[in-house]
Amino acid sequence: MKKGLGLAVMMVFTTLSGAALAGSDSKASKAPYGPARFEEIPGSDLKRVILDEKSVQRLGIETGEVSQKNVPSRQLFGGSIVMPVVYQEKKQTTFGGFGGATPSVASFKSQPKADPNFLWLQITLSEPEWQRISQEKQIRVIPLDTRDGKISETTAVPAGLPPALDPKRTMLRVYYKIADTQIGYHLHDRVRVEMVLKDDNENHMVVPYDAVHYDSKGKSWVYSNPQQYVFERKPVAINRVVGEFAVLDSGPAIGTSVVTVGAALLYGAEVVFKK
Repeated sequence: MKKGLGLAVMMVFTTLSGAALAGSDSKASKAPYGPARFEEIPGSDLKRVILDEKSVQRLGIETGEVSQKNVPSRQLFGGSIVMPVVYQEKKQTTFGGFGGATPSVASFKSQPKADPNFLWLQITLSEPEWQRISQEKQIRVIPLDTRDGKISETTAVPAGLPPALDPKRTMLRVYYKIADTQIGYHLHDRVRVEMVLKDDNENHMVVPYDAVHYDSKGKSWVYSNPQQYVFERKPVAINRVVGEFAVLDSGPAIGTSVVTVGAALLYGAEVVFKK
């Protein structure tokens, strides 16, 4: 999908040429570029790509669709592996930097021994950041790129403790627990964490991220499939990428069929052979 244009062009030329030779006794072989044809799209300077059945099969084109999903927002933060902590006291604290009171701030002290059942993870957040987090949900723990690659992603669950005040930075320390104690992390190791934000529970327009193709200028597109063997390039505005989906601010209508495998090859055919 996001391969270089040069490779895509070479693959398109080889594929379409092969399809043309395979069908040399048919009318399709008489087209200027083998089985590929191009038509004007009314109101657009783009071309509609029309292939024959053999070319679609040789390109291995597959499709999905634009849909609506409730995709929670997520945000990355930094964290570190720490010794287990124990609750000392709960007290009301006013953040001078934010001008608001946080009634559930607690004080903790570290345990002298490691927890045999969990790895403890500490994340430092501002009070507004903490308020934006879905505090009851598990989080995704991602090893830093500097690691040796032997540690895989995992998840952590809330430790069940209120946030603790970091008085030196006027920040909050929040604690999570990782169940896999043999994953390979050590005390003070740093990680990235992906935390789910509070969502408005509204559905968002999404498209499989495999359907998104970026041109040489970085603009994002998808190829719609309005009819059998017919493909049209459509612009999309991506808000964010969540897992296998791209959340769209704008794009084709809900239910539109889009190419998930072969978009780069269609783009190569369009920009090279359409002239």
